[in-house]
Amino acid sequence: MKQHAQRSKRPPSRTLAPRILAALTAGAVTLGALPCAYAANKFIVTSSVAEDTEVEYGVVGNIDGAPATITVGRVGYGGTPVIYTKDGYGNAVEWRNAFGTFGESNTVNATFDVRGGRAILRSGSLIGFFGAFGGVLNGGTAHVEGNSAEVSGGTVSWDGAASFIVARGIYGGYAHAQILHGTQTRAEAVRNTVTMTGGAINSDVTGGSAKSDNDIAANTTTSEALAEENTVTITGGKSVGDSYIEGGYADARSHLGNGISIAKALKNRVRMNTNMRTEKITGGYTFTETRGGIRLYSNENQVHLRTNANDVAGGRADGKQFDRTGIPAALSTVEANANKVWVTELPCNVVRGGYARLTAGKTKELRAAANENELSIGGGTFAADIAGGRSFAENTRTGADSIARTEANRNKVWVDTHAGWFNADLIGGSAKVQATAGRAEAAAHENELYVKGGTYQQNVYSGDAAAESENGSAVAQATKNYLSTETSVTSGITGGHASAEAKETFDVLASKNLLSLRGGARSFIGGYAEGTQQDSGTYVLQSTGTANENSMEIRSTGTFTDKSAGGYVHITANNTKLLSAAAAKNDVLLQDGTFNEDVAGGRSFARNTTTAADSVTNAAANENTVHALGGTYGAGLYGGSAYAEAKREFNASANKNKLAVSAGAKNFIGGYAEGKQLAPGESVTHSTAKANENKVWVGAGAGTFTDKSAAGYSTIETNNVAEPKAEANSNQLTIRAGTFREDVTSGRSFARNTSAGSAANAVDNRLWVYGGTTRFQGDLFGGSAEARAAGNYSAAAEASGNITHLMEGTTYDGDVYGGMAQGGSDTGNVYLKSNYNELYIHGGTYRGNIYAGAALGDLAADPNDVHEEVHHNKIVISGANDLSFASLYGYRHRVGGTGAYAADNELVLKDTKNITVKSVEGFNRFAFYVPSDITEDDTMLYVRDDTRNIDLSGKTVDAYLQGSTSLPNRIRLLHTVNAEIHNDGTATMTVHEGISGTERISVTTNKKELIVRRDGLTDAGGPVPEPSAPTPDTTPLPPGSIPPPPPSSPPAVTPPGGIVTPPPTPPALPPETPYDGGFRLIGDHAKSLAETMAGSVAFIGSGMNLFTGLGMSSASIEAAAAEGFAPFAAMSGSSMRIATGSHVDLKGMNLAVGFSREVKRDDNRLIFGPIVEYGRGTYDSYVNAAHGDGSVRYIGAGGFIRQEQKDGMFYEGSLRAGRSNMDYGATLDVGGTPMHTSYDTRANYIGAHLGAGQSTTMKDGGKQEVYVRYFYTRQNGTDATLSTGDRYSFSAVDSHILRTGARWMHPQKGGSLIVGASVQYEFGGDASATYHRAGGMSYTSPSPSLKGVSASVELGWKTRMSANSTADLSVEGWTGKQRGVNFRAGFAWQF
Repeated sequence: MKQHAQRSKRPPSRTLAPRILAALTAGAVTLGALPCAYAANKFIVTSSVAEDTEVEYGVVGNIDGAPATITVGRVGYGGTPVIYTKDGYGNAVEWRNAFGTFGESNTVNATFDVRGGRAILRSGSLIGFFGAFGGVLNGGTAHVEGNSAEVSGGTVSWDGAASFIVARGIYGGYAHAQILHGTQTRAEAVRNTVTMTGGAINSDVTGGSAKSDNDIAANTTTSEALAEENTVTITGGKSVGDSYIEGGYADARSHLGNGISIAKALKNRVRMNTNMRTEKITGGYTFTETRGGIRLYSNENQVHLRTNANDVAGGRADGKQFDRTGIPAALSTVEANANKVWVTELPCNVVRGGYARLTAGKTKELRAAANENELSIGGGTFAADIAGGRSFAENTRTGADSIARTEANRNKVWVDTHAGWFNADLIGGSAKVQATAGRAEAAAHENELYVKGGTYQQNVYSGDAAAESENGSAVAQATKNYLSTETSVTSGITGGHASAEAKETFDVLASKNLLSLRGGARSFIGGYAEGTQQDSGTYVLQSTGTANENSMEIRSTGTFTDKSAGGYVHITANNTKLLSAAAAKNDVLLQDGTFNEDVAGGRSFARNTTTAADSVTNAAANENTVHALGGTYGAGLYGGSAYAEAKREFNASANKNKLAVSAGAKNFIGGYAEGKQLAPGESVTHSTAKANENKVWVGAGAGTFTDKSAAGYSTIETNNVAEPKAEANSNQLTIRAGTFREDVTSGRSFARNTSAGSAANAVDNRLWVYGGTTRFQGDLFGGSAEARAAGNYSAAAEASGNITHLMEGTTYDGDVYGGMAQGGSDTGNVYLKSNYNELYIHGGTYRGNIYAGAALGDLAADPNDVHEEVHHNKIVISGANDLSFASLYGYRHRVGGTGAYAADNELVLKDTKNITVKSVEGFNRFAFYVPSDITEDDTMLYVRDDTRNIDLSGKTVDAYLQGSTSLPNRIRLLHTVNAEIHNDGTATMTVHEGISGTERISVTTNKKELIVRRDGLTDAGGPVPEPSAPTPDTTPLPPGSIPPPPPSSPPAVTPPGGIVTPPPTPPALPPETPYDGGFRLIGDHAKSLAETMAGSVAFIGSGMNLFTGLGMSSASIEAAAAEGFAPFAAMSGSSMRIATGSHVDLKGMNLAVGFSREVKRDDNRLIFGPIVEYGRGTYDSYVNAAHGDGSVRYIGAGGFIRQEQKDGMFYEGSLRAGRSNMDYGATLDVGGTPMHTSYDTRANYIGAHLGAGQSTTMKDGGKQEVYVRYFYTRQNGTDATLSTGDRYSFSAVDSHILRTGARWMHPQKGGSLIVGASVQYEFGGDASATYHRAGGMSYTSPSPSLKGVSASVELGWKTRMSANSTADLSVEGWTGKQRGVNFRAGFAWQF
């Protein structure tokens, strides 16, 4: 029965069981397997029906299950004949069935096998049409196999009757097992077919249907159904209603019994190459509604579709446990794996490669899986769910130990360029689970989605996992999914999406997903993890959200209208002790496109409203990378962004992110951390926001930035935290181009607390600004920290240790700060520190003020409460384009008063001159490094507008002269135009010269100049010429201040591996006509047959290698010591892998025996003799998914000859011939169907070799031999008849090997050490197989080949076993084309 919520239009099926029981009860005798009650008008047995026929059950070709054929109607007769029955008034009211063969047994535990049934429908009107039906009524096995139904005309419709017998529709074979008595019930429908070329349907069309029922109350018998390798092929006809098409259907149930229900639909197929309205199309369908445990398997089914349909699935597994009458069960599983669907041309509503669905209320553990399915969409439009694999499980059991798991892994979806619109989500793999209690788990891993065309109104996901538990915990994971697009999508694009909702804990993970986009979308997210604790959640210890190591490349000219991120985490909780969100190590490469909203490498959001003690909420976005190398950005660019908010303690961190920008944007922030305490917050001690160690590069091609930007930016706001703190430390910012209309900061922090104190730090940041087309219209900060507190609480901000380098060619319209700390409190103390900042001016044009350090309290504050501390800061000027409008400040206080402190701030002019500034103020030390080219007309520092005097009293002035240079006697260090230079004698002024001199620093008597007189005098001063324009400093930055690589050569961040390669070609649409049944193999499976021949030749060749090595050597020794013929032998054992384009693994032994004889002429030797060789081995051949195995044997004989000369030269040759024997076995893909085959065959072979070399006796008595040899082996072609009856011809294989090598024998105590090495090249070795089919047609397989280079090394030992026998033992290792090891032994006897 297939009656469930999704199939409400289809009435329940019935069998003959009630009527048979009635007949048995009435005392009907039996005839064979069937009750005699059938004889009276129940069936009409006939081979053909051409006229209207009245019958109670139907017409049948055979009634005992034997092979038979029935033909109904004639071509062109439309609805005639009608197979019908009459009501009690004699009216023809209901259509009936036709069967090729029919059989049913009531024997207890019977095995009933029905084969060879065939039903042909040419015209007529029926309710059911069957190739065969087989049933058992009292347990046992009903098996129907190899039956067929062929429809070319007529009508089969379930509208033709209000009741029916067996089932309604078209079936190749139908097996039904029912247990009223007995101990087992199993139905099997195998390799049945339905072929439809015409006619009309309003019913099921099923290749093979198997139905099994356990209807005995409390009986624990397992109900089993199997539908395997059934096929439906529809190339014509029409549908006049909502039809259901299934390649195979398996239905197992326990309506009354307590047993497990097991149904399998395996390797079934549906092919529809005509347009026909259908409700549901499924390759393999398993179904159950039952009381007990469930096991459904819908695997390796296929659908090839050129029609429209409402619901399509390659494999569908649908299981339901009864709500009210269900019994407790430990485990139920459903799976729909490795199914394939091809869809072209016409619209569909729902399409899934595999679909697994399971609902239960009394089962402890549920599992649903949809893995490794494939969906290829070549055209059409789609209104609802589209997925490669989709799994769903719902467990309504209330026990806390309940578990529900779903998975959708390694599914693949291809969408071609001709696809139409999609008004539904497009998903590679989707797993969804719902649980009333206990644990819910969903996983979507390693799915692949390739989109080349189509119009998309909804979201696109490669992997989607969703888990929900109303009263328990939930886990969702989506990792390693891949998605590529070559078109735009209206909604969002997500690589991996994991979502969880639970009353208790949840964990969501979306990591290591890959995106490659060539079109626009609403947004893109590589990995998206979202989790929610349901309202009034149970208190739990921890929940997490993670989106790490996602990677994406955007090469799109399209538009993205919403926020996007490499990894995004969004989690919320209301009663969780530790809530953690992490988006780390994500990688985003932006080459083009328009982005209207923010883009981030990693983005995390965590909100926790719990008030439970010790709860902590963490949000982190660390070590993410964004490269914005092109495109248009209307909003912000973020390396990492973290946001945390909670009623109790929280921590937000955005650290070690990297951002490279070569475009304009609203703003950029390398790392952004924001924390907020929800009001009213609970009293806690600590909370933090940290944005540390981030790096930003703004490179050539950068445009305009309209909002505040920073390398690191942290902000925190609290209302009941004792010590909130914001940090923006150790960030680095490098700028080479761009226009900045608002403030730019390397590190920026902000802290606000409305109930206690607050602290903000921005320390040890680095900022480099290079020349080019850069302009700053806002202020520029090395570091900026601001802290605010309410009431009588303190605020502390520090911006210290920041270093800034400003190079030539840049314009600064705003102010420049080495470091700035600011803040305030209503009535509390304010502590502001800006110390040890360094600001280096190498060039540039300046229009605002320049501050070494600044501490700025609120003007309205009580000066006694504000502590502004600015010391040990410095400005170093080594060159400039224009500083004439700039005022230089060693420090800046806003409030001043008793709490203000400034000391040891320094102005340094280094190797530059003619620096003109507006004013100078607030420096405690002046250092002048006098350039070597200064003249008496030059001024190092020229102050043009300041009316305030420069007071050097108590200050330190140092002048550094290069003593080795020729300097003028009078050097002007400082000149003021409108003010005076004062010194009350307390200034410390020192001249430092490389060679001791009498130089002296002094202020001229007119108080306008600070000069150095080398003669030690002073003067009154005089007219000072206006300086010429200063020169920028173009020297490289000093060691320790070199910035990291700029965007022109950013850190090596390339698109993730495989992301830029084109997607694989979708599977080709199979032929429209059914497979013709021949054993024609294609691709890897055809090549597998020929691998045996290549392996055999390689094995025979190893015998030749043995002989020419140890065998020839032993023959030479024995011939020299014997009169007449002397025996010798050599043997080896080997384990080798031979690469053939795929590979063959060979294990075997070789043996060569022979006799040798020597003939001497002068000092030359001629050695010759006969040999016999034998070899035996086993092999495994691997051609991707095709695996074959078998054995190889050979035996042969021949002769050899070797000439050895006095000078050590030798020449040799051999000739041999023999016969080889090969056998083979494998399970191969035949027309898409696995089939086992084997063969045995024999072939003759011949072999020969020629060689030459040089043998040399070394000083220590050892021998060295170098050689070159050529080997030829030919194995003749042969024919083989496969176990399937098909004939294949195998080509002859010719092997040509050229080898060169050397062998050394070193005398040792008790024998000789042998060392050898060789290299060889195979020039041939190609093998192929040709399939011969009827009609003279043939097909040739791909060819494995032995061609290629191999090399070996040898290590051995030669010893004398007795006075008249020797042994030569060695091991030889090979690498290259052939890899492995040989163990060899040579023996010789002297007589």
